[in-house]
Amino acid sequence: MYRKIILLLTILFISGCQNQNQSLDNNAENSNQEVQSGIVLSDATIEQSNNDGENFWRLKVGKVTYSEDNKNAIIEDITANLLQNGEIVLKISAENGEVLNDGEEINLMGEIIGFDTRNDMEVRGEKLNWKPEQNYFTLQENIEIIHEQIRLVTKEAEYNTATQVLQLNQEITANTSEPQLKILADALVWQVEEGIISTDLPFTITRYEDEQVTDTLSASVAEMDLNNSILIVENNIEYQSLNPPLQGATSAMRWDYDQRIIETDKMIRLVEVDEDITMTANQGRIDLTENKVYLSRQIFGESVSNQGKLYADSVIWNLDDQNIDAQGNVVYQQVNPVVNFRGNRAQGRLQDNQVVVTGQGDNRVVTTIYP
Repeated sequence: MYRKIILLLTILFISGCQNQNQSLDNNAENSNQEVQSGIVLSDATIEQSNNDGENFWRLKVGKVTYSEDNKNAIIEDITANLLQNGEIVLKISAENGEVLNDGEEINLMGEIIGFDTRNDMEVRGEKLNWKPEQNYFTLQENIEIIHEQIRLVTKEAEYNTATQVLQLNQEITANTSEPQLKILADALVWQVEEGIISTDLPFTITRYEDEQVTDTLSASVAEMDLNNSILIVENNIEYQSLNPPLQGATSAMRWDYDQRIIETDKMIRLVEVDEDITMTANQGRIDLTENKVYLSRQIFGESVSNQGKLYADSVIWNLDDQNIDAQGNVVYQQVNPVVNFRGNRAQGRLQDNQVVVTGQGDNRVVTTIYP
C-alpha cells in the first residue's frame, strides 16, 4: 500500500585534496564492515509516502542505525510527524526507538510527548507502539492526556489517528476544571473531536466547588458531553448531594453537572437525609440551583420519623424549608392520630404532621378517622 521508506540525508566530507585517495583506501575495509553490520547515520530524515506520492509520515532523528537488509532501524532523538494532505496532524517526540518492517511499525521509548494539531490534545507516556498504516498507536506507562476540557491519567491508551478516538483502560483518573469533576473508571472512550466521553463499565464521579465536594454519582453506563456539561447515565445509579443532603437512585437520568439539574423519566427514589423524608415517583426533575424537586406520576412520600404518608399525581418539594405542595388525587395519612385525608391538594411538612389538604369545586376533602 505504501512505498518503501526513503532516507534523506546530507553528508559533508571535509578532507584535503592531497590525501583524499589515501583516506578512502585506508577506510575501505572498515566501511565494508560497517555496511554489513548496519549503516549508521546522524541527523537523518526518514519518510514514507502513500500511493499518490504524498508524504505519509516523517521521522527526524539524531541517529539511525540500519539492519543489514535496511528493513529495520534503531533510532535516537526522534521527532515524528503524521501528515494528511501535506499538513502535519500529529507530532511526536521521543528519546529512542525502532522502525520495523519498512515502517509498518514504529516503537518509541523514553520521555514521549505527542500533540494532535486538529484537536489540541497532548499525550505523554514512556512507551508508544505506532502502526501508521493501521491509523493507530498505543501508549503504556505513566500515561497523561492533557486537553483544555479534561486531563486524564491511565495505564494504557490507544488512539485512532484517523477518527480521533482515544480508548483508555485500567485505573483511569480524569479531571475537569469548569466545573471541577473527578472521574474514576476502568474504561473510557473519548471522541476527541466531538467532545464525547463514554463507558459501559462501573465508574464514579465527584463534583467540587471551591475544593469542597458537592455531589457524587456512580453508575454502569455513561455518555458525557464535555461541550455542554451534560452526563447521561444508566444502570445501578446512585447519586448524592451533600448540600442539600439528598440521595437518589434510579435506572436512567440526565445530569447537567454545571447547573446541578437532574432529569429522569424512570422511577426515582429520593431520600432527604437530615429530615428522613423519602419520595418515589416515575418522573422527576431535581434543580439544586433553586433547591427544588419536581415529581410526577404515581408519587409516594413518607416521613420515617412519624410515619406520615402522601400519595399524589405531582409534587413540588422545597428542600430549603421542606414544604411540600402536592396536587392531583391526593391522599395523606398520619398515625397519631390515625387519620386519612383525600383531596385535590396538600401543602405542608410531612415530618411535622403539618399538612393541609384542600378540595376544589365539588371535590371536597374526605376525612376518615380511625378509632
